[in-house]
Amino acid sequence: MSKSCLDVKLNIKPVFCLFSHKYYYEGPCRMTGGDALQPGFDDVLNAKIVKGVMADLRASCPDDACTLLESAAVTATDDWDIDDGFLEKLMEDDVTADAYFVLTLFGADRVWREFGRKCKKPLIICPNQWNPMKSAYLFNIGAEVYVPYDWPEVSDYLKALRARKALAEANVLLVTRFGDTMALAGADDSFISLEQASATFGTSFRPVNFHELVEQMKPLTAEGNTTTPDAPRPT
Repeated sequence: MSKSCLDVKLNIKPVFCLFSHKYYYEGPCRMTGGDALQPGFDDVLNAKIVKGVMADLRASCPDDACTLLESAAVTATDDWDIDDGFLEKLMEDDVTADAYFVLTLFGADRVWREFGRKCKKPLIICPNQWNPMKSAYLFNIGAEVYVPYDWPEVSDYLKALRARKALAEANVLLVTRFGDTMALAGADDSFISLEQASATFGTSFRPVNFHELVEQMKPLTAEGNTTTPDAPRPT
């Protein structure tokens, strides 16, 4: 079944690395008091953060270009343990996901860094003032990380990643002459190396001999396809 590149959608997996204090105390990143120090207060606040970020992400997804997969969230605590199930939960849709949209909170950065090392997919970070600093570690280990300045830039990255996926899934009909790998028409603007183009974009090329293509554009004669070896030729 034929499919247009316009039908290709980018599968986005939103993941949230959250943090919740289990104990009643103030600290360098917890300059507050009263009920805000009570265990469970962070969970209420985190739920509101996730709801707001998801609303902004939905509004930033280009129309008919992206599919938002079900979000996944894990919550680290001030026991400072990384649960073995954290990464399994964050990567449960890794086969389907083309890219991840990530929000991480202070205290959960160890989880986020380990996730970024293992997922091997493009990571778009939720825009805020801390993300360039938080992403430096993953930049240094060669992870594919995008740090948008604002939500319109998130939309731009989603469009670019969708275009890259469409190129990777494209099958280009290449009209050649005999065994050549250069296109017969428009040779000046063709790729010099189809192998390099495939390696860069993932695009597949299907060469068809020019004479065969011309023959296929004509109605078949009663004798059948005249390009078949040993086929009878019309007189």
